[in-house]
This record gives sequence, C-alpha cells and structure tokens, in this order.
Amino acid sequence: MTPRIGELLVRRESVDPVQVSSALREQASVGMRLASLLVARAQLDADEATLALSEQHGVPAAMQRHLERRDPDAVELVPAEVARRWVVMPIGRARGGALVVCARDPTPILQAALEHLLRRQVLVAVALGAHVDRLVRATYGELTAPDDASSPAIAQLSELDVSLLDKTPVPRRVRSVSQILQMSGPELPRARSRQIAVDGIDAVLAETDRAITISAVERIVMAYAATRWESALLASIGDDAAVGLRGHGEQLGDAHLIAVPLDEPSLVSAARDTGELARGPVTDRLSSLLGAPIAAAAAPIRGPDRVEAVLVVGDPRDRDDVRGAFAELERLADALSGAYVRFARRR
Repeated sequence: MTPRIGELLVRRESVDPVQVSSALREQASVGMRLASLLVARAQLDADEATLALSEQHGVPAAMQRHLERRDPDAVELVPAEVARRWVVMPIGRARGGALVVCARDPTPILQAALEHLLRRQVLVAVALGAHVDRLVRATYGELTAPDDASSPAIAQLSELDVSLLDKTPVPRRVRSVSQILQMSGPELPRARSRQIAVDGIDAVLAETDRAITISAVERIVMAYAATRWESALLASIGDDAAVGLRGHGEQLGDAHLIAVPLDEPSLVSAARDTGELARGPVTDRLSSLLGAPIAAAAAPIRGPDRVEAVLVVGDPRDRDDVRGAFAELERLADALSGAYVRFARRR
C-alpha cells in the first residue's frame, strides 16, 4: 500500500504533525496538494517535499536545480496537448536517448503512455505539483481540464499493452534525477553560476526568468552581487525594520541576524519611502556592516502593492565603474521586483 505523503513527511521529520493536520483542514478551501500547500506556507522545503514524493512513488526526484537547468530544446519533444493533459514537463535527455520528464503524478502507465505516444524511451521523475503546474502553464499554456477527453493522446491509451499495468514497481529508495543521469548519461545542463562573472548581468537576468521559486531568484541575484560588489544585503521590509535575508561581506556575518530600523534616516528607509534608487551616506551601523563603503546604494524591490525588500550594496569591486554598478543594481532590483510580483509572495 502506497504511504500517504503526510505520513511520509512526518516519518521523515520534515514537518510537525500539527502542521500537517492544519494543512489537511485547509486543503479543500485552497485547492492545493498537501506538499505544495506546506511549501507555500513556508513550513516545508521544496526539495525535501520532492524527496518525500520520490520515496512515495518510487521514482527519481526532479529537484529545483533540475527544473531551473532544464534543457529548453526538450520542450519540442512533447506535444503541448499531451503536456497540458497529463501535466508533464520534459527537462533533459540521458546519453542513451531517453527523455527525462517530470510529472506530479508519476505512474508506470504514464511512462508507458508517453513512450508509446512519443516513440522514444522515457524516464519519468516526480516534482512538486505546484512547480510542474507552473512550468507547464508557462511553457505550453493553460492545463486541460481533467474531464476533457478531446486530446488525441487519450484515445491512443487503448492501444497500450495491458501488461504494462502489472510492472513490478521500482524499489522505493530516495534518489534524484542527477544520480540517475550520472549513471545512465550526462547530467542536465550544468548551472552557470561559475560563468556569471564572465557572462555578465544578461546571463543573470536570463537565469532569473527560468527560476521557479522566489528563493531561487534571490539566490541567483545575490550570487551575482557577490561578484560585483564588496558587500551586499537583501533585506525584507517589515513594519519597523528591514530584516536581512541574504548577503555577503567581510563584516556582514549572518544576514538573518541583521535588522535595520526604518524610523531612522538611512539608504534602506530612503529606498523604501521613495521607491527609487537611493545613494549617499549610510548610517554608522549599516556602514560598519558593509565595510565602510564610499559609493553605497540601495534599490527598492517592489511587490504587488508595496516595497517588499531593499537590495543595498557597498563599493563595487571595480572602483572605476561606479556608474555601471548603479545601473546593474537597478536592473537586478527590477528582476527581483518582477519575481516578487510573479510569485506574489509576501514575506
């Protein structure tokens, strides 16, 4: 008997039983799957949820990094009506030619059906339902209603060998798509984090467009900031203070322990109040954290209806390109703002 995802998450100590019970009560009203709901409530890490789903279904896990680094050329290998109907997303290939497809509902019959329709070997992995839904909608269009039998793919199911339903299930052990591909072929396209400094900000903005979570966007932006500025801090705007989320710098320490009061004059409060790039002197506290910069600046990150965060930077590593650094700061802030609106996530 297949274990329920809530039971698995509690058994793995990924979430508290009380959180699972609360989410189960809320499920009907929000129309979300349990794991996706727990992730949306910031009570469960997305990759931890995917690993639990992998254990539940006995198939490889397609983690966030696999979805973010997916091969764009693989999209054309799955017809749009098939992807929308079964909610599947192709993410890469294995050396032997197998197409790697992630699904929210992986089953042996789904794999068999895909292989029959696509006329190629298919490796089905599992990913968080909310992530797969979002990717399929963004790539192929709105999902097909479950009761819509107009897709020609459905009619072809009758041609499948019934014995496929009796396949012995894959042994249930947690494994990711990376492990599978490393054994059977090359990995998915590698992350370009090491190339960011060379490729420049255009590569960063392209990465943020492909990211599927706000956390991924923040990570990509701040990874680039580390190559461009001596210090940087991304802080979430609260009622009384801006609280650190991510950052780097010799004096910064743990960004999560930083709180910048908003009732005192500072670059952070100026960016929050004006909604524009703020430049000039910083407060003693912020100056110390950023390494006493000469050319500091702060850019607002706008959400759906307010400034939700501020990205503040110290001196650029290239002291001869201060103006260019300010321009890039604004572009990074725009990318973050777009992501905050896109994911509509309030901190």
